[in-house]
Amino acid sequence: MLEWFAPPLLIAAAMLPKRKMSDGKKIEEIFKNARICVKDGDSFSYPKLYKTIKQEHKATYLHYHSGIPSEIFNKIKPVFEDELNKDIEIEYEGLLKINVYNQILPKKWTFDNNILTQKWEAPIGKNHDGTLYHDFNKYPHMLVGGVTRFGKTVFIKEIFL
Repeated sequence: MLEWFAPPLLIAAAMLPKRKMSDGKKIEEIFKNARICVKDGDSFSYPKLYKTIKQEHKATYLHYHSGIPSEIFNKIKPVFEDELNKDIEIEYEGLLKINVYNQILPKKWTFDNNILTQKWEAPIGKNHDGTLYHDFNKYPHMLVGGVTRFGKTVFIKEIFL
């Protein structure tokens, strides 16, 4: 009689949704799969997670990475972005700092007078942390470059008019 319940239970268990792997676990798997490590005798030492800092728009993963050159992490940045399906930034401040952003940057953004400041600053773009400003008090010069007919003159007029 009990054997009648076994097949439906197995089918129901197989249909349960699998838990999604967290970004931190995915980063650890990328380290292992890409063999980003230091050989220590017969074993391998991978970057160790020190701390995770969660914020509203990003999560920061701090890793110890002693003995691994920082250029290696920049070379595999596309692997992190493809696997996590998110924008990331990699920094080195004593620890390996991987910022994983929850949203991608918009291709366009509209100018709004609310982003203007009372200082001698001009909004010039956006990044994941907010609006970028050029401070003319701190840096009195600015170089603008780009391809023909892509808005350099319009950009300069918008800053000063």
